[in-house]
Amino acid sequence: MAYYDIDKVSYNKLLKITQTEKPYANTKAYPLGERRYSRRHFRQREDGAFTLHDWNLKAAEKDEMNHSAIGPQYVSAIVHPDNSFEYVTILDNGSTQFMTALAGGVTHVKARGGHLHHYRQCHPLFKGLRINLNSHEAVTPYVMRVRTLDKKKAKNYLRQFEVSKKVGRHMLDAMDWKGRLEVCVDVVERFGGDFLSHEHVAKLMSEGKHTDAISCAVMLNKYGWRYSRAATSIQKQGGTFWQLDRLLAGDFQESVNDVFTTGWVDESILRGTPEMFKYGEPLKMGESFPSSKWGYSLKDLDGNDLVRI
Repeated sequence: MAYYDIDKVSYNKLLKITQTEKPYANTKAYPLGERRYSRRHFRQREDGAFTLHDWNLKAAEKDEMNHSAIGPQYVSAIVHPDNSFEYVTILDNGSTQFMTALAGGVTHVKARGGHLHHYRQCHPLFKGLRINLNSHEAVTPYVMRVRTLDKKKAKNYLRQFEVSKKVGRHMLDAMDWKGRLEVCVDVVERFGGDFLSHEHVAKLMSEGKHTDAISCAVMLNKYGWRYSRAATSIQKQGGTFWQLDRLLAGDFQESVNDVFTTGWVDESILRGTPEMFKYGEPLKMGESFPSSKWGYSLKDLDGNDLVRI
């Protein structure tokens, strides 16, 4: 989907729209771009910041009446009064194009760990990253280092999980779709559907929760967001989910086979175990950084891990 009608946003531009245009009928949402595209809209929060959305307006307005039902994917980004742009979530290629229209340049580079902001400066996208819309410098500082795997250490480490992986896979194979959903919901309830990481896979495997660990690895693999989103929806709202039986039956089974065939389970365990890696010197914020098969250490100034999106 093209977003030719959206010019790069700024706080003053959005504020002016609220002062000169009317919101959509019976809503507090204003148009982003041409008014006929109601899916592209924004709202002003009580703190003055603007939340930006690419979501069906009728469905969004219905959810606004029940805040607990609003999925985290509804908010794409936030523009703050200091004219900084905060990245919240990217779901697919459409989201990438939407972000590019809003903030300048966003792309996904697997060899560089995921999505990047690459307009005037280059930054890894992580939850909470705020970019100054004038200079495109990062308002939220981060410390990034390239990781390299200690292969000998990793090989010895993985041996302890060989039996556990076989048991976990056998148990998942024997479950019906309801059992698999229950496992995914358990993982989402513990860690949060939007915050699953390889560290969680390693932790679950070390705790002997083999089915949970494998399911977490599946949700982190390509297209795995379908299962985490379904589990999040069930966990928050209860009830049913369209074609849930098909999703957690045949599709999930194929995904389990895929993570074992490709070695993704082992890779996820290793990625979630910092002790298996060596780390380079901090990279300079804003500059293009080298590719890395094993990703990067990405932390805030207090040493807390930051989650890539």
